[in-house]
Amino acid sequence: MTTGGSLGGKLFVALTHLLPPLAPAMWRWWYNTLARKDAAGELLFMNYGYADDTTPLTLAPADEPYRYPLQLYRQVVAGLDLTGRDVLEVGSGRGGGAAWLARTGQPRRYLGVDLSDAAIVWCRQRHALHNLEFRTGRADALPVDDESFDVVVNVESSHGYPDMAGFLAEVRRVLRTDGHFAFCDLRTPSAMNHLHARWRERGFEPVRQADITAQVLQALDRVAEARTLRIQNRVPERWRRTIEDFAGVRGSALYAMLDDGRLVYHCAVLRKL
Repeated sequence: MTTGGSLGGKLFVALTHLLPPLAPAMWRWWYNTLARKDAAGELLFMNYGYADDTTPLTLAPADEPYRYPLQLYRQVVAGLDLTGRDVLEVGSGRGGGAAWLARTGQPRRYLGVDLSDAAIVWCRQRHALHNLEFRTGRADALPVDDESFDVVVNVESSHGYPDMAGFLAEVRRVLRTDGHFAFCDLRTPSAMNHLHARWRERGFEPVRQADITAQVLQALDRVAEARTLRIQNRVPERWRRTIEDFAGVRGSALYAMLDDGRLVYHCAVLRKL
C-alpha cells in the first residue's frame, strides 16, 4: 500500500515493505480491524473504482451505490467469458466483486481467497450463492489444486504481497492450459515497468494491458464527498486520517501521487503460456 499522510499509516506501510516476513500478519491485522469496524456491513468493496462515461455499466438498483468499484471489476475481466468457467479471485476482500461476478458472469464456480479470516467469515454470511465460496489463504500459497481454474482475478491487492514472484508462480500453477490472469493494481512507474518485464519470464503472455490512472482518479473524485462524510461520521477521530489515506480521498498522499504521476494504476489480462 502506498503511504498516506498519517504517521500511523506511513509506519505501517514502511514496515510491511522493509520487513517482508511480517507483511502477511500485519495486513491480516489491518483488514481484520477494518472488518470489525464495519458494524453496519456496508463495506462491500475496498477498491478505488473506475469511471466509464463511454459505456457505463447497467446495474440493478441494489448495486447502484457500488457503481465505480463494480466498473473496475468489469474493466479487469473485459473480454473474458466467465460462463461455465471456474474462477478464482485472490484478495477477494469483502466479497462484493466476487458476488457480483458470480451472479452476472455465471461461472460454474467462483472461489474467493483472502488473507483476512474475519473477512472470509463475514463473506460466507453475507454472500449466499450456489456457485460462490470463500476460503482463507495466502497469495503465495494458494489453498487450491494444480490446474483447477480457468481464470484468476486479482483486483487492487498485490501491492501488499511480500512475494510477488511467488504469487505469480502460484497463479500459473493453479491455471489450466491457456487460462487467463485478470489483474489490476497501482505501483510506482518503475515498479510497474519491472512487473511488465517479468510477466513473460514468469510464464504469461499479455493479451491486453492499459494505464487506467485517469479513470481511477475520476472515480475517486466522484465518490470523494460521500466517502469523506462517511469516514467523519463513522470512524473514531484517532483513526480518521489513516482511513482517509487508505481510502484515497482527495487531499491524501495516495491521491496526490496518482494525480502527479508518482503512482500509476494499470490493468491487464494475461494468458498462461
